[in-house]
Amino acid sequence: MIRALVVGGTVVILFAALKWWALGAACFAGVLWAYNRMDHDSGEYERVIEARRAAYRREQAATAKRADDQNQAFIAGDLDTGVYGKFPPAV
Repeated sequence: MIRALVVGGTVVILFAALKWWALGAACFAGVLWAYNRMDHDSGEYERVIEARRAAYRREQAATAKRADDQNQAFIAGDLDTGVYGKFPPAV
């Protein structure tokens, strides 16, 4: 509770002392927010996110295929490939 009062009081004092700076910072933040919203509305954000999701799905599919291949090798009796995959320990 005391911490909240101290922080709140500090903010009020700083705002009173630097109100024009605070107002300018708020306007600048508003302009950045509006620019960010325009960028999101253009669809670029969605395209980037979908590309990242597609890359993640491809990576997960490759991992699952590699695990299946190693499991099949292990079941077939190839212990080196089945246990260690592409990177057997150096002996």
